[in-house]
Amino acid sequence: MFRTGVFVLISTMLSMIATADAQAGQLIRDTELEDSIRVYTAPLLEAVGLDGTSVEVHIINHPDINAFVSGGKNIFIFTGLLQSAETPNQLIGVLAHEIGHIRAGHLARTQEALRKATTQRIVAMLLGTAAAAAGQGKASTAIMSSGTHVSHRGFLQYSRNQESAADQAAFKILEDTKQSAKGFVEFLKILKNQESLLSASTDPYLRSHPLTLQRISAAKRHLTASDFTDVSDSFELQTLHDRMKAKLMGYLQPKRALRHYRNGDPTLAAKYAQTIANFQIGNYELALDRIDKLIFNYPTDSYFHELRGDILLEYQDTTKSIHAYKESLELAPNAPLVMVSLAKAQLALGTPISAKEAISTLERAIHLDASDTTAWRLLSIAYGRTDDIGLASLASAEESYLLERYEASEISARRAQKFLIDGSPSSLRAQDILDAVSHNTPRE
Repeated sequence: MFRTGVFVLISTMLSMIATADAQAGQLIRDTELEDSIRVYTAPLLEAVGLDGTSVEVHIINHPDINAFVSGGKNIFIFTGLLQSAETPNQLIGVLAHEIGHIRAGHLARTQEALRKATTQRIVAMLLGTAAAAAGQGKASTAIMSSGTHVSHRGFLQYSRNQESAADQAAFKILEDTKQSAKGFVEFLKILKNQESLLSASTDPYLRSHPLTLQRISAAKRHLTASDFTDVSDSFELQTLHDRMKAKLMGYLQPKRALRHYRNGDPTLAAKYAQTIANFQIGNYELALDRIDKLIFNYPTDSYFHELRGDILLEYQDTTKSIHAYKESLELAPNAPLVMVSLAKAQLALGTPISAKEAISTLERAIHLDASDTTAWRLLSIAYGRTDDIGLASLASAEESYLLERYEASEISARRAQKFLIDGSPSSLRAQDILDAVSHNTPRE
């Protein structure tokens, strides 16, 4: 399920998504988008000796062109960048550059601090930077006050020498992965055109990544010498990229999507965007008709079955939505976000049996992704419906701790201990949470 949440309330699950302006500053969770970006990053990370499976992808709903890699373990990408990249190669070039900063050891102190920061705090800093760049002083101050302890002045700030070094590292990464740097040069030219209009509202990428004609010249020299200059994106990769952009526009700007992707457009991206946009504006029957046609043509596409489940759940056909989510999971068994959506549908069914099924589903999801606060919240609800107050309280404590609501986490953990058997794994986990809370909250 395409899921968003305000950065300080990441667990909020929304089935209907408003415009990008109203929602700017949210994290987006979506299996397909995250999988697509991993397709881009996996060979790049492998080229610098990092395991791609250990890197978390975070997509921030914000129109600015920006991307950031934290400590080699977290990649933050703004939707503005995803939607502005016309080809996979353009986006891959930017990602290679960001990973190049890690390879070159830039911002070591900031990276160390960010490794210790929660996702919420990192996003708060990113949004604080974006707000400041947009001239939103008060907004920036408010965000920064709730954000990480990393210095704002040093955050995402590279020197011209560091930018050049990261470029060279990116070129090496692209060479090692047999990819062209042409897309990166195209992206630099786009930024150069924006730089001529430099103002307080300029995308923060320009301010944090100083752009010079020398960098573009160096990139062109690399292209002249590279053996892979004329390597183009495969049809499959371009299709993946077009789907990603179509999905973002369909969810975030449905009316614009319906204007942009016209009826009769035979491309898969257009059909996908139209399906999602109709879903978002409440045309459920039309959306179902369109997704059914897509599934007929692409029966093994797990993302289409997931979308069908989302539409049916919103359409209040809970039983069929459960079937759709299970179809999706049969095709992609290790998709925790789909499991969370399935559990939501199972809870919506409202029977004692479905509540137990939801518990099983959520435990599988949390085993794969223990950082998903929505999963913990739904697990607390599910245990509550089976009258297991101890485990319901423990799940609530987990959720609150992840959201840094330490007082609420402590209350829930202490309540859990009253109902759990002393010495049991669950009771010990409750004590672990209490110990962690004591180290994260100031004591008089």
